[in-house]
Amino acid sequence: MLSWDWPGTKLVIEHCDAYVEGQAPSKGCLTIKDEIAASLAAKAATGRAVGICINWGRSAIETRSAEGVVKHIKAAKEAGLLSGLMFSGASGKEIDYGVWRVHICRRKRSSKTAQVSRPHC
Repeated sequence: MLSWDWPGTKLVIEHCDAYVEGQAPSKGCLTIKDEIAASLAAKAATGRAVGICINWGRSAIETRSAEGVVKHIKAAKEAGLLSGLMFSGASGKEIDYGVWRVHICRRKRSSKTAQVSRPHC
């Protein structure tokens, strides 16, 4: 895909929760270390890197902490690959929208200017 003509477009992968032995994954994808290595290998082979976007909620599910998310952000930045940060939720307890291991997309609330009656994701 890196060899295709992507005028002005950068390819970016989303880091999702990695498989961690002893805990149930939500997605169980690659570790941030493996994603960084793969992107750097792609850059070495093609001259073009694939950026990495950190999903706050997914990294929190994987690391079970906000500090772990910050480590993921720093690792991608130090590798020169941090291309985005998105915020989704994860909770350490059961709430109306799910439990800690569930990627949470909260319903938007109605406002004076907009009425929302269904989830946004």
